[in-house]
Amino acid sequence: MAVGLGNVWRFPYLCFKNGGSAFLIPYTFMMIFIGAPVFYLELSLGQFTSAGPISVWRVNPLLKGDHARVGFASITTNMMLGLYYNVLIAYCFYYLVSSFTILVPWATCGNWWNTPLCTDQQALANMTLYNVSKSKDMTSSPSEEYFYRRVLQISSGIEFTEGIVPHLAIALAAAWFICFISLSKGVQTLGKIAYFTALFPYVMLTVLIIRGATLSGANEGIKFYLGTLKLSVLKNPNVCFVIKLLHFSLTNDFKPQGHMATKMGVSVADVAKGGPGLAFVVFPEGLSMMPVAPLWCILFFLMMCTLGFGSEFSIMETVMSCIIDEFKPYLNTPRKVIIFRFVTCTVFCLLGLSMVTKGGLYFLNIIDQYLGGFPWLCIGVVELLIIAWIYGVDNFCDDIAIMLGEERRPGKFWKICWKWLTILFSSLFYQQVTLDEYKYPEWAHALGWLVVIICLFPIPFFFILEICRRGTWTIIKERSQPHKKWGPLKPEHRELSSRYSSTNLAQSNGDLSKKTISFQTISTMFDETNVGFYMDDDTKGETNKNLFLKRLSEVSSTRF
Repeated sequence: MAVGLGNVWRFPYLCFKNGGSAFLIPYTFMMIFIGAPVFYLELSLGQFTSAGPISVWRVNPLLKGDHARVGFASITTNMMLGLYYNVLIAYCFYYLVSSFTILVPWATCGNWWNTPLCTDQQALANMTLYNVSKSKDMTSSPSEEYFYRRVLQISSGIEFTEGIVPHLAIALAAAWFICFISLSKGVQTLGKIAYFTALFPYVMLTVLIIRGATLSGANEGIKFYLGTLKLSVLKNPNVCFVIKLLHFSLTNDFKPQGHMATKMGVSVADVAKGGPGLAFVVFPEGLSMMPVAPLWCILFFLMMCTLGFGSEFSIMETVMSCIIDEFKPYLNTPRKVIIFRFVTCTVFCLLGLSMVTKGGLYFLNIIDQYLGGFPWLCIGVVELLIIAWIYGVDNFCDDIAIMLGEERRPGKFWKICWKWLTILFSSLFYQQVTLDEYKYPEWAHALGWLVVIICLFPIPFFFILEICRRGTWTIIKERSQPHKKWGPLKPEHRELSSRYSSTNLAQSNGDLSKKTISFQTISTMFDETNVGFYMDDDTKGETNKNLFLKRLSEVSSTRF
């Protein structure tokens, strides 16, 4: 539900591969019945509790308790995601720096990294009676050789790492340093930076859309991807497995490829690629054919860096904040927190070096493919089962009504989606991972599944451990009830509902009778948390119930 690098390097090719305009039918359907409900559920859950992915599972102690089951699975997956996402940013960062030249280095052959097979595709297009499409397998473009031979210095397979690529290691270190500076003070700095990272990509996408619309052949690119309605592709279940993508980059990515095909005199199909081949081969080559190419390359890769950092900051802040929350007794000063953030970024940078070796792209691709689908699918299904079935969809709707007001209580559509449709439609259809024409060995696929197991392992392991430790299903049933700390974080918000109020909690623990309100309990709780509800010594001894209710109403008059 946000713009990211995947919108640039995945969406156009997936749209082309899965039937063009027909692809938009299941895409819209899945966005409405899966994407939006899960997004709304997670957003509401986090906002209501003011907690991270670990503490939020107080809603079901079996999945939190002494071990953060679902939360830990989510954090582990985010850690893996943040690990390789900065490698992609390093690619973009290197291209951005390389664009500050009069002639971009991927525009022509004749450089030291080029092979005899390198052919200027634009020059071939001007040759008479030369079949460019048939020569495609016999030649390579300057941008293709620049990416694979200069930037990646790629090896022949995943088993041949052959050392670290120095310029990529420097770019990766720079990316992690920017990440640390931006997150050094947590949400204080991140909130300010978010204004730029959230708005700038939309400005640049708009500029590129307008510029792309004026290019020759732009219509051909759009027609090729969206013009033909191929309903037969809807029979393929894999069409539905692209829910993560956002439609904003829809037409923007097609126009450069149409322009590139027109300049080369070939079909758009001959220049269509997916994955890194699209973002770092096709787009740079298309941009190099535009007037004032360095300027457009700078703007494009600046946008790519901004998109990447916008996602990376959110991912890493989630990971760091959860760890800090779990170890507050040790990370109890700003200085210790900053040191922890620096150490975390340094460790992640060192781990990321494995993906800037000469065989690093193979590792990055297989982790991306395995991490991008199955783990999130399982985590999402478990979230829906816990909230909609165990905690109760009606209880969750009550929580949202407390937070937003009764007039904004979720309707029947959201209830049906959370309880039935989203789980029903969340089905996985596995495809073997490849990288262009390269097929991975079996041990590489085992590595991919190992990453998946590491991410999902906490959910079943600690659940079974809890059953063995407790011994009976009766205890398990009791542990499935929300923790006493479940609910809004701030005391004044908890008082908005009798379910979470301190009076109700005290009664449930046998501390108060049904008709007694303890002013001492309330005043002490608010005094300790510094949230504006304070009772001095004179007030603490006051037994006037009307005065207490008046003060309580003043505190709880403002919603979340």
